[in-house]
Amino acid sequence: MKHFVLAVLLVIIGVRSTHAYDFEVDGIYYNVVSFTDFTCEVTSGTTKYAGDVIIPSKVKYNNRELSVTSIGVSAFEHCDKLTSIVIPNSVTSIGHEAFDNCSDLKSVEIPNSVTSIGMYAFGHCISLTSIVIPNSITRIEDGTFSECYSLSSIVIPNSVTSIRYRAFNSCKSLSSLNIPNSVSYIGAEAFDDCGIKSLITDCNLSSSSWSSLSHIYLYLPIIDLTFGKNTKSVELNIARYYDLTKLVCHATTPPTGLTASNKQYMELEVKVPMGCLEAYQSAEGWKNFWNMSEMDEDESSVETVIADTPKTEIARYNLQGHKVGDDYRGLVIVKYSDGSTAKMINQ
Repeated sequence: MKHFVLAVLLVIIGVRSTHAYDFEVDGIYYNVVSFTDFTCEVTSGTTKYAGDVIIPSKVKYNNRELSVTSIGVSAFEHCDKLTSIVIPNSVTSIGHEAFDNCSDLKSVEIPNSVTSIGMYAFGHCISLTSIVIPNSITRIEDGTFSECYSLSSIVIPNSVTSIRYRAFNSCKSLSSLNIPNSVSYIGAEAFDDCGIKSLITDCNLSSSSWSSLSHIYLYLPIIDLTFGKNTKSVELNIARYYDLTKLVCHATTPPTGLTASNKQYMELEVKVPMGCLEAYQSAEGWKNFWNMSEMDEDESSVETVIADTPKTEIARYNLQGHKVGDDYRGLVIVKYSDGSTAKMINQ
């Protein structure tokens, strides 16, 4: 189905044939995007990309310097020997299926300059272990990370408002997930067949959304489920979570739309904010739980995880934009997991 949709799309926008390119420099193939602005995009070529690839922000060809502003449709598709890719800050878009079926791809660094990532851009990248989505992205498209079997860590920033159809489908190694309160729409099967056991969500999805939480999380082995303080509506039947042992809610007003099985009402451990037990015990969807209590101070502190995902260092670069190790001496640019950067002197 996805290939049919993409085929129609490609016909409409008039994409070039697989091996058509305008010029090649240092093993990277390019198409000119604008002769006026001197911009170009990375495209596929006569040979497949392999190993560690660093895309430059600018490239010179026949006495002209062009800025690299995008990675074209299917540019790296089926490059099964590609192991890592560094994308420069000049790039603003990554095309549909740009890295689809790059089976050896383990590392991708996406800068904050990127504002759009196409459908199935990283689909079937079975060796990709982690991804940091930059805070310039507002929409995760259909199948963007579908069937990334080794993906065990993702950071979804507060800029994201929409997670589309099968966006993370079959990410079997993904054991935990934090969905920020900026998300107002999640498409069908977005996290279907994932290995998520711990889910933290602070978003509000109602029946007016195309897909409710009940549909989205249909096949997840969730053990711990946490709702953030901003949650007002969940539209969720947790009866389908057979392994669920603990439910925590940080909202001072009980969210609407929650239902459970009789066994869960009798046995599930439920934690609510301090001073809110009486409100929950009289609220629809909550009042039937037998094992409900107020969380203590330590449990309340878990809300900081929902509000701010801790950032970690993921890479260092010298002033020329080349990736360096921890032993590099001098001024370096450090990139963090939340997409932010900082300069520091490594002595």
